[in-house]
Amino acid sequence: MMKKEFKMQSLGENWFSCAVDGRYFINAKIYEEPSEWGIDNGRLSKLYITHADGYVVCNYDRGWDVKPSKAADLVLFRELLNCFN
Repeated sequence: MMKKEFKMQSLGENWFSCAVDGRYFINAKIYEEPSEWGIDNGRLSKLYITHADGYVVCNYDRGWDVKPSKAADLVLFRELLNCFN
């Protein structure tokens, strides 16, 4: 499986967004330095991923509201985490 490239567009104030393969839509608040509020104490303090089918893949806002659960969603989530942490 090819590793995904995340071409994030800046929305200002540390907010970024991107689409992946036309199936996933990502909004994230990404800081320069890791934080106790970030996912796994990393740089992503807020993360919202939706799927083109309309379901919420994950929602993290300084804590979990919705964790990714489907296999393909988990792969995308882990790649995103590795990219930004």
